[in-house]
Amino acid sequence: MYSLIEQENNIKYIINTNETILYICDIDEMKIESIVREKWGSMKMRVLFTKKDSESTTKQETLDEIIKNRNDFIHKCEIISSTLQTSGLFRRTYNNLERQYFNQFLGSKVFLECSENQKYNNDESIIELLETEAPTIHKLLKNLFHNEKDEVIENFLAWLKVVSFKDKNQDIIWNFFGTNEEEQGQGAGKGVLITLLNKIFSGLVSSVSNTTYQNNFNSNLMNKKVIVFDEVDYKYLKYENIKDITGNPVFRVEFKGREPLEAKNVSSWLMFSNMHTLHNKITSDDRRTFLIRPNPKNGSLKAIINKDYDGDFNYFNYLLQDEIENFINIIAVANDKVKSPLEMTTQAHRDYFKQSKQVSVLDINELHKILVSPNFQEKIFAIFQEIVNIEPSYKKDVLLIKRAINNQFMNRRVFTIIFDILKDNEYINSNVKLNKLWELFKENISKFDYVFINNIKINETKKWSVFRDKTMIYHKDKSNKILTSVWREMFCEEI
Repeated sequence: MYSLIEQENNIKYIINTNETILYICDIDEMKIESIVREKWGSMKMRVLFTKKDSESTTKQETLDEIIKNRNDFIHKCEIISSTLQTSGLFRRTYNNLERQYFNQFLGSKVFLECSENQKYNNDESIIELLETEAPTIHKLLKNLFHNEKDEVIENFLAWLKVVSFKDKNQDIIWNFFGTNEEEQGQGAGKGVLITLLNKIFSGLVSSVSNTTYQNNFNSNLMNKKVIVFDEVDYKYLKYENIKDITGNPVFRVEFKGREPLEAKNVSSWLMFSNMHTLHNKITSDDRRTFLIRPNPKNGSLKAIINKDYDGDFNYFNYLLQDEIENFINIIAVANDKVKSPLEMTTQAHRDYFKQSKQVSVLDINELHKILVSPNFQEKIFAIFQEIVNIEPSYKKDVLLIKRAINNQFMNRRVFTIIFDILKDNEYINSNVKLNKLWELFKENISKFDYVFINNIKINETKKWSVFRDKTMIYHKDKSNKILTSVWREMFCEEI
């Protein structure tokens, strides 16, 4: 039996249930040191060793030997990392079984207080609260979420609420990346944000790199709330691996010399890079990852500090940390539901995929081919799908366009929608005029098997309002009955 010679009341020794990590907790200093199993053989403690029916002797013994044999000062516990549980050692009884836990997060007091007694009201504007109650953090976020609407920052705060107040994983990732070769966003505050999160979630933030995120020995991810993937190299990124890790409520953890185990996944991921090309790893229809471009001007945060804080970074950093408690209280009243990239498109997402233009119109003067060429039709449909992926609000109009094309007809209304969508998304030069293109379309389509009807009127029925149109172009083989039905469904109101 091993015993400590001098047991300090403020120091607790904890070991996890599969005996792979030893935690030394200083309750007074609110500090935790974790020592992995591989290092136990090289570390010694001065202990009292007592054999059965023998006198005690003082020894310098390795941690490995002490843990392998009986001792009376190391507590075996289930390790958790929770913002909403008592810090340190505590016991819970379930079904008459008492279990001992060790919450390695020592900063839970402020989170518990926020959840029990909210400082702010739910009906207050979250951005106005941020601006008035945590102005320095607000400036940092505005610089990082450069050119984004407030609703995007609100969604990030909702994401932080899950991190802060729920023990669950999130498959929504925030990816901060550069704008172009010259404007990489260096010095926008990415590192400052990481430091701030480390301060808020002390001990619950872990990092991975391009070489470690696929590592089998991933115990550093256990019980971590935030995983920071810094300096991402998109060219070699195995994005499917990231999606697999973030999308599962449990993950496999391996230890050297121990059987692997399944651990609960409570992590949420942030990705940072100065690179500006995603190498097609994140596509326009991705539902997992938000694309965010920080202020592209290198050194932009320093410019803010020079302007608003007399160039004193230490003062800026002091104010950031002084606002942490208010910031946690603001997070506590944020929305509970995090929107996905399919529900909320960021400006960075729009800009990136507009610039990349993975599909493009070969010749806008050949728009009549939308009705006569399957290849051109496939091309234009791909363009519309790309546009909808970037901006979902176009979805209803694109469905209307597709229905007209599939039924082999066109009118001025549908053509105008096509023109506006392509022009808004820079597939048509800004100096191209609608009327001129419409006349060219009619001239070109007349060379094929299409019929023109002018000044159409279809009478009102019990179900549909009257249908009128100035000019309708349709294929000669189309039944008037079928077309009338389609036109009513597309353009008329039900009575």
